[in-house]
Amino acid sequence: ARASKAAAQAGKRSVFGVRPEDVTVHFSEPSRSAARCCIEVVEHMGAINYIYVNTGSQRIVASSEVAVNAGAGDTVYVSFNDDKVHLFDYETTNNVLL
Repeated sequence: ARASKAAAQAGKRSVFGVRPEDVTVHFSEPSRSAARCCIEVVEHMGAINYIYVNTGSQRIVASSEVAVNAGAGDTVYVSFNDDKVHLFDYETTNNVLL
């Protein structure tokens, strides 16, 4: 149902939303589809690390409880928990996946 709702939004102006905990950072190219990114900064916040990456046109924030041995300028890949992403219609601001 979510895929057909997303497909119905094709060609329309949309806003993609995802929480940092639903973004997975891969330090080598994964077998599944993922966006290639460049790390801007890694914030070590105790038990949680926030990893700010840039796709070239968008900034994405991921969180990780695993130690991160990477830094600014490193190439990584990000993927998303498909069940947790949101797609908003730009004009109405409605979440079209609900």
